[in-house]
Amino acid sequence: MISGWGIAGGRLLTLRCGFQSRTFLASHISKPTRIHANPTLVMMFHDRRHQPAPHLTLETQAMSDQLSPKNDLLLSVYRMAFEEMSWRRNASYRTIIIGFGYFGLLIAVIAMNKTMALPVRACIAGVMVMGSAFGAAYLASNYGKYCAAIGRMVAIEDYLGAFAPDFLGAAGALMPADRKQVPHIPLVKNTICVCSVAAFFIGGLVTAAAVLLI
Repeated sequence: MISGWGIAGGRLLTLRCGFQSRTFLASHISKPTRIHANPTLVMMFHDRRHQPAPHLTLETQAMSDQLSPKNDLLLSVYRMAFEEMSWRRNASYRTIIIGFGYFGLLIAVIAMNKTMALPVRACIAGVMVMGSAFGAAYLASNYGKYCAAIGRMVAIEDYLGAFAPDFLGAAGALMPADRKQVPHIPLVKNTICVCSVAAFFIGGLVTAAAVLLI
């Protein structure tokens, strides 16, 4: 049985059936009124709620079942590419920042130790040169893999039509058109990245020279 209360002030009628509640406008109620519904209406309401949507045909359902695994795969690949892109970008930042901090710390230690033998200084300088070369090569390689991860993201975005001018209706495209060119920019044409790699390598060489000369 459905039961409810009419409220004159708020002009609302709330019907409760089990754990479900519905609120309706009840302008004709002038005082709190107890309402009893016909059990037949309860069954009709229950049957109507559980009827399938008329527009979901068998063909539509079959197409949805076929696209679901593909969409799940695209979402998983896009998420992995985004995580890899973020990780590689942050790894480059950490390498450069920690590297320069290590350069400065090493120079400070060598400057305070005036009695260190020249062969020891030469060994430290040689390690610094090799470490700087390796770090610069790592940064350059990491940039290439970073661009590859962005390329996978752009390919999925292009497949889904995110660059279409009418993707968001009047708002335009979801992604700017120049984003397609980002994965294809070489390191030598990316000013910020190439300067970061060069600064890391030069910083290592300067540190090695300082170890020998201080």
